[in-house]
Amino acid sequence: LRGGCHCKSVRFEVTVEPSIVAVDCTCSMCRMKRNTHFVVSSSKFRLLAGMEGDQISEYTYNTHVAKHKFCKTCGICSFYTPRSNPKDVAVTVW
Repeated sequence: LRGGCHCKSVRFEVTVEPSIVAVDCTCSMCRMKRNTHFVVSSSKFRLLAGMEGDQISEYTYNTHVAKHKFCKTCGICSFYTPRSNPKDVAVTVW
């Protein structure tokens, strides 16, 4: 499965099972952006375009465990490190 941001500066690929479960996160950040996502092991996530620091900015708050990643050009958060699974990657569905 491939995805990315609106302007296509950030692109990624994930390996997923045939059936995945997407959830609506209820943290204050995700509630404001209505984030629905699924979580994959970081070993199944590969960034294809847009290196961190170069095209991706990061926002953290409170415990600084969750790391929300944003495209510096269009502002879309296509994926992030979830507080509930800090060794994994949460991929935004919509």
